[in-house]
Amino acid sequence: MSPNAEAIAVVGAVALRAGKCLVAKRGPGGSAAHRWEFPGGKVKAGESQAEALVREIREELELHIRVGALIGSVRAQASTALIELSLWQVEIVAGTPVLREHEEVRWVGPEELSALDFAAADRPLLGRIQGLLAV
Repeated sequence: MSPNAEAIAVVGAVALRAGKCLVAKRGPGGSAAHRWEFPGGKVKAGESQAEALVREIREELELHIRVGALIGSVRAQASTALIELSLWQVEIVAGTPVLREHEEVRWVGPEELSALDFAAADRPLLGRIQGLLAV
């Protein structure tokens, strides 16, 4: 696939709390099945990345969030599609995670973050997130 090929825009949420971040383990199906990720999903036509992230986190985890700063973006091959993943720092303003598409969620520190089996697209940004956790 050409590096100039059209990529599918995907957003992920990085919620931080007390030196830990929220991660979610995908359920069965898809190229990232049973792997860890920062929850989120595809940006729909006409949506901003922030709007998509708010919608996806509400749908997937029943959490209400406030979107903060962009942590970083990366292009990655996910099974048959090229995606551009943008991770955003978020604040959970209401709710407790409800598992709709995930098998498990955890609050993890920087050491555990590097030990988990993350989806390929998330891996290149783990160092930045570990840096945020160290602050």
